[in-house]
Amino acid sequence: MQHLYEPNLPTVFFYVHHHGAGHITRAELLITKLQNSYNVVVLYGDLNVKIALNKVCKRSIFEKLPSKWAGQSAVQRSYNTAFEGIEYSEAPLERSITFNLLAQQYKPVLFISDVSAELTIMARSIGLPVLMQRHSGDISGDPTQVFAYECATKLYAPYPKQLETPHYSYFNKTHYLGFISKYTGCESATNTDFGSCITLLMTDAQSAALIARTLIKYTEHVEVIGCQGEAIEGVTYKGKVSNIDQAISANVVVSSGGNNAVSQLLSLGKKLIVIPENRPYQEQDEKARMLAKNNLAVHLPFSAFLQHNNAQIEAALVNVRKTQTNKTQIINATEQFTSEFVELVKEVAIES
Repeated sequence: MQHLYEPNLPTVFFYVHHHGAGHITRAELLITKLQNSYNVVVLYGDLNVKIALNKVCKRSIFEKLPSKWAGQSAVQRSYNTAFEGIEYSEAPLERSITFNLLAQQYKPVLFISDVSAELTIMARSIGLPVLMQRHSGDISGDPTQVFAYECATKLYAPYPKQLETPHYSYFNKTHYLGFISKYTGCESATNTDFGSCITLLMTDAQSAALIARTLIKYTEHVEVIGCQGEAIEGVTYKGKVSNIDQAISANVVVSSGGNNAVSQLLSLGKKLIVIPENRPYQEQDEKARMLAKNNLAVHLPFSAFLQHNNAQIEAALVNVRKTQTNKTQIINATEQFTSEFVELVKEVAIES
């Protein structure tokens, strides 16, 4: 460990959540940039985070936090009760002790939370400033999230300000970094006429088959990227791919509302129909509504396919042609994105 540690540099803690590709994708970029000015101790709960980040963040130190869920990976939650599901047991106690001992050992000048409400609160309780990632969606009904937002010194949002929900209460302490995409400046491999093909980006095979079976009624060909699935005439499955810019054949893409997927597809100039997945705080629903409000995409609920609402589906396929993407207003260059983040870190961190 010692050879990774630069004694003349201040140290920051960076917690990276394992759920969703966006957390790790952002962390790769931000930690790589941060390492020029800081020792970065990556806190994680899932080994996959370390495996992914260790490939690119060569000078980072990795420390595993015990799970706060006693004997299980998570619990069913309603997101309306403070510290919901955390039992009176040794599991959260061990997690808290580990966090505090690590803080005592490394003496960080900042805790970056991407994203844990409970660790944000814990960090502030021991005198650490916190830079917390802003979750999309409405967190106002979850007391733990609300208190974490109150505790955070500042928040950063990995999306443009115009996509923020109008009822959000923390505009003044949130810095909007904009979308970022590894495909910024890339040309898409689109090779079909508008409307002759639709690309469906989806990892769940059952949902993909249901949607593809409906979409094929309105186009000559549907290609599904992200999974293999049921054989349907006119539908081909490409499975998981490493680069969607080369895999997508269509101008029109139907996708979930994940931050990573939306930013990448908009950076490629795709006409986007967003079918939100069920997420805490209606995260993807809120994003889809704001994308539609700004004429960047069409919001199409999954219920339209379950209820065979052909009128709603047909309207979405017509309206998606009218969407407009001004990339300069919503997509940030990688260097600009990371530089703004580092300046935010310097602003919030304790002076060493």
